[in-house]
Amino acid sequence: MSTSRRKRPTRAQQHRAVVRAHRHLYDDLLAFQGGGCAICGKPPGARRHAMDHDHKTMELRGILCTHCNRMLTSRLTIWWLWKAYHYLNRTPFEAFNEGRPA
Repeated sequence: MSTSRRKRPTRAQQHRAVVRAHRHLYDDLLAFQGGGCAICGKPPGARRHAMDHDHKTMELRGILCTHCNRMLTSRLTIWWLWKAYHYLNRTPFEAFNEGRPA
């Protein structure tokens, strides 16, 4: 007796499905973003930019160039970016030196 079980799609299959489902939106979304990457603004060259999506929810977020897409990892959160911004804006070493005599 054989039971047919439906296999769950792999992450790669889900990824391809997300891209296929939104492919028709690429040109309109790119134009909406000003014709380039949503982060750095670089226009696409010979190759199309990536359709960025949340890897947990598989929801489309926007169109990014390869560089920005690779820099934007799942480890980055808004909270982490906020903390990094403040860290770079005024480093602990700068604050440390402000209180020291010259």
